[in-house]
Amino acid sequence: MVRLAGGRWPYMPAIATTPVAASGSATGEDAVVRAVAQAVAGVRSPGLVVFFPTAEIEDAGSQAADAAGVCPTAGMTVAAVLSEAGSGCSAMAFDDALPAGVGVSEHASADPATAALEATTSALANVPVDSAYRLVMLFSDTRSGDMADVVAGAYRAAGPLVPLAGGGAGGDEPRQFSDGRALRDSVVAVAIGSPRPIGLGVSDGCSPVGVPSIVTRANGRVLLELDGRPAAQVYLEKLGAGARQMDDSELARFAVLHPLAQPELSGDRRLRHVLGRTGDGGLHCATTVPPHAAVEFTAQDPELVVRSSWDAVSNALMPLGGEPASAAIVFDCAGRKRALSDDLGREVDTLRSSFGKPLPMAGGYTHGEIGRARGAKGDRNHAVVVVAIG
Repeated sequence: MVRLAGGRWPYMPAIATTPVAASGSATGEDAVVRAVAQAVAGVRSPGLVVFFPTAEIEDAGSQAADAAGVCPTAGMTVAAVLSEAGSGCSAMAFDDALPAGVGVSEHASADPATAALEATTSALANVPVDSAYRLVMLFSDTRSGDMADVVAGAYRAAGPLVPLAGGGAGGDEPRQFSDGRALRDSVVAVAIGSPRPIGLGVSDGCSPVGVPSIVTRANGRVLLELDGRPAAQVYLEKLGAGARQMDDSELARFAVLHPLAQPELSGDRRLRHVLGRTGDGGLHCATTVPPHAAVEFTAQDPELVVRSSWDAVSNALMPLGGEPASAAIVFDCAGRKRALSDDLGREVDTLRSSFGKPLPMAGGYTHGEIGRARGAKGDRNHAVVVVAIG
């Protein structure tokens, strides 16, 4: 079932003296109300609010809708918000000078690609096709299926010129939100138009280790064999840990710092988070890696994670042609959060300082990220995705 949220706003150029977006952040039981209210108060006439609460906050959807008034709302839970505290809610309100739309497709597990196609089509219906620049953000449920299918469906609707950003809802009970409703097994798509450029930057902070391998057997998101041998054995050997005896919890901690990477012919590299080991020596991954694909072995540390945030911001600013960003939305990996040992302040400070000036910023740590500026693929793990709005 598809439901269209939000109305159609006339397309008007943003006035330079009027903020096109404002953000809010708060902690505590009423964090959603205070964060959304703060964001809404910062713009002349709010046309859309996106918000990212941590999962322990109850009734987050209805709280956001109440605080936003008649303004449409959309969002998802995150493993942590972009703040030193990590808990609470992060929100951003967009002025109605920017046309925006929200589309929702439920029961996504039946066909994630079709769900994303329908939600994205609905969201884009509210943004004029003659808008100079457009952006689609996707809030999904990773329990519904492979994130690659969500990206593929959204790409079919948006085409090659519209950047895609977003991620999978985080927390123990991940939820997506639209106009007061808390959803599961859904794709929520948000489309925004702008007269000024919208940049998107992706970085991961991982360095290749050793010699790549070839996937010789795979079943969905399980790698069964690499180079004709049990995948878990090859994975540990290539990373210099073949002699170590690890239980499942130790392997999970090791994998946070050592994702696999799938190189692309374009030169891009999509990381693949290793979730654990199967009973027959396979590796359970967050995203499908097909047979015959090459995979690289990587390592990261807190310094590389922090430095990559600066790289992502730099890449996001490039399409703006030297003009400063007016707002930013960030989707960061929950695995990177663990790599930082939950010292989130270092990365948040780097993200903010990389823009060169204070600006509205919202977002959180997600379970899988979406970042596509070119090409047809954009499903990510262990990445930080930065959207810079001119």
